[in-house]
Amino acid sequence: NTVGHTAPFPEDIPEMAIRYYTGVNDLVVDIFNGSGTTCKVAKKLKRNYIGFEINKEYCEISEQKLKEIK
Repeated sequence: NTVGHTAPFPEDIPEMAIRYYTGVNDLVVDIFNGSGTTCKVAKKLKRNYIGFEINKEYCEISEQKLKEIK
């Protein structure tokens, strides 16, 4: 869920690229993390991830998404 973000996109967009170009435990870097969709997908797919974001509100949304993943 990307409520409150100006450029939301579905998880299947980064999922396709992450599955195709990386393997388990590889590193995924998102230099425009936004609300954290790419890092969320990376975590679900058992990849390491780093996301960069300067907007505090988006960082909080991203952190919440990541906490929800077991």
